[in-house]
Formats: sequence, structure tokens, C-alpha cells
Amino acid sequence: MSKGSKWPMVKLGEFYRKTSSINPARVPHEEFTLYSIPSFDEGVPEQVIGSQIKSSKTALQENDVLLSKIVPHIRRAWIVTHHDNQVLGSSEWIVFHPDEWLDPSFLKHFLVSDFFHAQLMNTVAGVGGSLNRARPAAVAHIMIPLPPLEEQKRIAKILDQVSKSIEEVNSQLSKFDELIQAHFHQQFSEELMITEPLGDVATLIGGKSIVDKHQETKTPYKVLKISAVTSGQFKPGESKNLPADYIPPSEHLVRPGDLLISRANTAELVGATALVPEDVDTNLALPDKIWRFHWKNKESSPVFYRTLLQLPETRAKISRLCSGTGGSMKNIPKAKLLQLEIPKVDPETQQDFEQIVQKIEHTKSLVNNKKLKLIELQKSLQTRAFQGLL
Repeated sequence: MSKGSKWPMVKLGEFYRKTSSINPARVPHEEFTLYSIPSFDEGVPEQVIGSQIKSSKTALQENDVLLSKIVPHIRRAWIVTHHDNQVLGSSEWIVFHPDEWLDPSFLKHFLVSDFFHAQLMNTVAGVGGSLNRARPAAVAHIMIPLPPLEEQKRIAKILDQVSKSIEEVNSQLSKFDELIQAHFHQQFSEELMITEPLGDVATLIGGKSIVDKHQETKTPYKVLKISAVTSGQFKPGESKNLPADYIPPSEHLVRPGDLLISRANTAELVGATALVPEDVDTNLALPDKIWRFHWKNKESSPVFYRTLLQLPETRAKISRLCSGTGGSMKNIPKAKLLQLEIPKVDPETQQDFEQIVQKIEHTKSLVNNKKLKLIELQKSLQTRAFQGLL
């Protein structure tokens, strides 16, 4: 892009801001606005008092642009807005402060573009999974096109409109999930039901994490990454090549209709579940950090149990079962998960609930198709915008 761009190119490091750290625990009763990584995923910064913040944080300013360096394959860029209290951020952010030559919104859109993201992933270091981080010193050398400020604002306005449309569709999609959960609560109130341990209805089968060192080589089988289930939707593309001479045991292969659960992740994401669609490739294998449910009654509904396990209250119970001290990775012991008490529901009633869910998800899929078209439009506009063709 740098060769074909009609605009000058500038290193991102030119817009790095030297930051300072604050220990909020020293003012335990003061309220702070906290731009954390989890709050980005919620869409709004947290309002917390100093005593609730357990580590030093980065002092932020209005119009700072934040880029997440942790788990960089998830695109996170955020503009700090005005707040009446002290604003803090996670140390996992790279902090930019655009000057009079760079529009914050233009920079944010660049930081989530395909062109930038491909280069960002080349700066990653770490041992894999949630411990991967982009290296700020390497990110600083990535070039950004710098059109005139008014042109930046025009481009940002166009991209803002598409982003807003995608957010509106995402809001619609979340309402479908809320509707499914509302049906579940209405039909299966835990307080009024007999419970049973999860181990009475299923066993858990894991796989093996053997990764081919030469990932560019085509191999017959791939092994899933934890990110294949993290979002609650199965993502087969989140996988790595297995060695060409390794044939996974049949019980390690992912099958259509499987319900999968991650046994290791951050405290917020551990225990994420996803249902494998019927049209999945059969060359995907389970890693050691993802389990498949094997139902003791073949009439059991994976859709019913997926809904149950994705409920916020169930996720909270699962989180409390985790082991691990500090760091970003938590683990669920299999024995503890199988002891999790869940509503006891006969398979016929589960199937009735599944039919309701299927009707809702059919409508949801139509809305999701609209979202996919908007994302394609967004990518096209980003490519044209940062090449000076928009």
C-alpha cells in the first residue's frame, strides 16, 4: 500500500504517547473510569473505586487511541472520551495520542483494518493462546498513510457510518440470544426443578495438541485453537495444521452436532461453549484444552445444553470451579465440571425447547447475513480508504 498511496506515510511510533502509571489502591475511595480489556468487549469503560483495582494502571487522556497488544488476533481499538474523573487504562494497551495532523477516528479505523492487522500479527511474541502479545517496539515501525486532516475526517465519517450499522445489527443479534435465554428461564426455572450433576448426562472427551512446526505445509488434519469456541459460535478457521504424518484417533475428531467447551482460558472466557454445525469439515481435531460432550442418552439435545451452559448464571458457576493462581489462564478440572448441578429435564422436553430455538435462530441467520454483507462493505471501504481511492 505504501508504494501505491498518494499520501505520505508516517511511522505509527510518531504518535506514541509517553505514559505514567497510577496505583489506585492509594486512594481507595476515589472513583475512576477504567478502560480495561474486558470492558472494551462490553462496549463501555468501567466505573470503579480505587480499592477495587488491584494493580497499577496507565493514566489516560481524552482522545487517546488505544490498541490492545494482548491476544492481538482479536481486533480492539478504542478512543478515550471525556470523563469528569481520572481515566485509567490497562497496561495491555498501546497508547497513541494523535496530534493536529492525525484524526483519532481515522487512526482507530486504520488500527482495525486488514492491512494493519496483517502487519500487527507479524509483531507478535509469546507462547501462544492468551499469552500472545504484539511488541510495541515493532508496532511503532508500521506505516500509516497521512492524508490532509479534512480528508481523514471525511474518510472516518464514512467508516463510522458503516461501523454504526454493524453495531445496530449486532444489537439485533444479541436480542435473539436474549429471547432464547428468556424462553429457557420461563420453561426451566432452576428453583422449581430437580437438579442432577452434569456427569449424569454426559462424559467429556478431549484431544491432543500436536502442532506442525511448518504451518505453511498442507496437511490432512488441523487441530482447533481455544478461540474456535471462545465467542460462543464455532469458528473452524481458528485452527492449526497437525503434522502431516499424524492421524488423530477417531474420538478426537470434531463431528457435526458436537457441543464443545473450553477447559482453559481467561477467567472471563473459560467454559465457553459452541455447537458444531452440520456442515463442518471432518478433518478438525480436538486439542487438549477443548472437550466434547458425549451424551449418555443419544436423545439428549445439544441445543438445550448449549443454552444452559451459556447462561450468565451458569458461566458464573463454572468460573468458580476454575483452578489457577494469577496470570491470565484458568483451568476447569474435569471432575469438578462433571459435578456441576444442572436442571434435570427429560429428552422429549429438551427437543421441544430445541424446536423453539431453531425457529428463532432461522430468523437470526437472516439478520446475520445482513451483518456479513456489511462487514464485506466495511473491508472494501477500508482498503480503498487507506489507498487513497475512496
